[in-house]
Amino acid sequence: MGAFVANLHVRTDQSDAVRQALALVGASDFRLSTPRGGWLSIYEEQASTQDEAWIEHLARELSSRLRVACVAFLVHDSDIARYWLCDNGQLLDEFNSFPDYFDQVSAAERQRL
Repeated sequence: MGAFVANLHVRTDQSDAVRQALALVGASDFRLSTPRGGWLSIYEEQASTQDEAWIEHLARELSSRLRVACVAFLVHDSDIARYWLCDNGQLLDEFNSFPDYFDQVSAAERQRL
């Protein structure tokens, strides 16, 4: 069995502001790291279920509410790596190492990811 990991990282050292933003978005069970180098890591329960829509939503919302950069990472069964990079609520970039893993996607979507 491979690794299953999901986490988010926000460009802030304001733990209280992150806790408040997480509560406003609807995240209720999470852990925050100690800020290091201006970044704070988040481990959130629903993201840990590999819910890609939730992970992207959470990254966008945290980035928007905190007005900072946020990057979310997902590793699925050690086979797939995904990330979403947001700044001020805007999705700037995303990556999927195997876009056709669950469902077929168009050539354009595959190229985009």
